[in-house]
Amino acid sequence: MKAVRLTTQGITPAIARTSVTPTGARPLVLAHGETGDNPDAWCIWLPLTRDLKRAARQHITLDGGDEVLALDGLDVRLRRLTEERPPGQTTKRVDKRGQRMFALVPADELMGAEDLRHLVLWSLEPGVGGEATYTTDGMVEVLAEGHEAFGAAGGRPGRAPCPVLLVRGPCRLRWQRGGRITDRENDYTAVYDGAQWRIGPSADMGA
Repeated sequence: MKAVRLTTQGITPAIARTSVTPTGARPLVLAHGETGDNPDAWCIWLPLTRDLKRAARQHITLDGGDEVLALDGLDVRLRRLTEERPPGQTTKRVDKRGQRMFALVPADELMGAEDLRHLVLWSLEPGVGGEATYTTDGMVEVLAEGHEAFGAAGGRPGRAPCPVLLVRGPCRLRWQRGGRITDRENDYTAVYDGAQWRIGPSADMGA
């Protein structure tokens, strides 16, 4: 499975960075969403296991003392995070919004696991003062949602969910961006045919 980021400008490799936890640990994670004081903000964290970090060691760079890893060409899989609870029970972890929690592992670590084709961090990019919505169709599952807001100079910020998707095969993703948008179109579609991605304004994609 490839880990990628989807925006109006196309598909790019997802990038993991060092994150500091409340305990002071500094894991390498994929993050999607927003943290901060905004009560609507929410971030999805996908930590890389030690085995994956070891396998990708030669590709890790430093940025101001933090580790950075572009997951370009790396094959990964998802592993559910669990926790031990007495008496000797193991439960699957969920975040404070009840969403499943995962780690990224090397593709060969989980024998017999489902061969998921893409992990997609989807950025909807609403305009200033607006929101964004999305729909999915085909062999795709919404794994979790973060949430982010985009700053506005003296005005209300734009807000949007930050979907994390599992794409198993052909699918169609569409998103509509409200608010003040000056750079690109406000209605986009991404189509995956099982091998290649095409992204563009919905009017040009037959949507």
